[in-house]
Amino acid sequence: MRRDILEHYKSTGTYTYAGPYSEYFKSLPDDIRQLGNLICSQVIHRVTLREGNSGANSDLRYGDMTRFPWYRLRCEDDVLMTAAAMTAELFRLDDRGFTFQRATENKIVVT
Repeated sequence: MRRDILEHYKSTGTYTYAGPYSEYFKSLPDDIRQLGNLICSQVIHRVTLREGNSGANSDLRYGDMTRFPWYRLRCEDDVLMTAAAMTAELFRLDDRGFTFQRATENKIVVT
């Protein structure tokens, strides 16, 4: 891969800037598979929420969708548009931060 392309994808922008969470993000796993699985444990895709505990989630791999609070039925990435905002909301919902044990009701819904 060309160095300039690699540097572009290693940099942050308006939406991906870590802000006050830069040190916290450095503590997350370096292994891309492990990091990806950890990130996926923090969120629910809106289609999964709509489909509930059927289809791809019939084994509840993404959590029990009946536990997600009805009053939060929104796509949080519509209002939490930056990485820092999403991270702040995840900490507000569960002060442990990014965790594999995040309860369904403490995840954020993203597209």
